[in-house]
Amino acid sequence: MRCTFFDQGTCTIWAYREHLCSTFFCYSVGGHTGRAFWRLVDDYLMLAERELCLYALAELGWPAEALVITDPLIDRQPAAGSTPAERRARLWGEWMGREVELYLECYRIVGGLSQDATRTILGWKGERLERALETTLPRFRRDNAPELITAILPIRFADSDDTQVIVTGAQGATVRLPRLVALFLAQFDGERSTSEIVRLAASLDIDVANHLVPLLAAGVLRQAR
Repeated sequence: MRCTFFDQGTCTIWAYREHLCSTFFCYSVGGHTGRAFWRLVDDYLMLAERELCLYALAELGWPAEALVITDPLIDRQPAAGSTPAERRARLWGEWMGREVELYLECYRIVGGLSQDATRTILGWKGERLERALETTLPRFRRDNAPELITAILPIRFADSDDTQVIVTGAQGATVRLPRLVALFLAQFDGERSTSEIVRLAASLDIDVANHLVPLLAAGVLRQAR
């Protein structure tokens, strides 16, 4: 399922797609589990867009009343007697005519934020959505994998240490894995179902489900014919 404005990898309307556009095409990937996951991603991106935007504007000294005006629900109800030009002047203030410069400054501010600082800005709503995504992601990855998978044997190890292994795929792509996960890959024989093998791994406290999609993308695993 694709957006009607999607054309060969690009959008025919926007140069830079916002939260809804950037997740729309994913709704049909992974069935019901995928739809639930991508809705959460959309909610998280929408929250991040809004809160980081307001943070950057506040850092640039944007007047508090102008931040309120940027709310589209409020801006549709202008004060009596105000003209579009007056509202625009109130909104942009000293940045009037310097819109590109403003966007670049906002990018500089947001781009310099650490992960911890971003989480603080997003607050409890961001924390709640992160937890929901962490809960939904393993199911999505499991449900998005083919029902029958076979490993490309022998498994090729590019590098390893006591706990981590770098596995090389069919086309030279690499995936870093916990050692136990890498050793467990031989269980994918193309005969037993993916769900059965994932359940077996989970019973041994080996998290295979979260690595299936990267391993398939790298060509370490492939759909059994």
